[in-house]
Amino acid sequence: MADYPYCENHKRAKAGWYNYDRGNDIATVVYEGMANGQVVLVTTEPLEGGSPVRSIYYVAEQDPAKAMAIVGAMIAPNETVEAWGPLPEVAIKALGLKPGDFTRG
Repeated sequence: MADYPYCENHKRAKAGWYNYDRGNDIATVVYEGMANGQVVLVTTEPLEGGSPVRSIYYVAEQDPAKAMAIVGAMIAPNETVEAWGPLPEVAIKALGLKPGDFTRG
């Protein structure tokens, strides 16, 4: 993380809070680390040929490799798993997921 010059918000910046001034008197505050899960894509190649089938899973694991391993433990040999990106903490809570849990989207 970059060093921030001392200011009133210095402690917040060091803790991962960032203030963005859009120039319209509206401040946006972003908290680094809010993503407490991952969106994982599973692609199934049909055994008889044809178009692949894609399924989305929501995983309550922040680390992409661990999230892929959680979902990967239940996939078939003709399926591949790929971490697509972060899933916000509010989504994890709304889905009722506990750490290590996942659900199909």
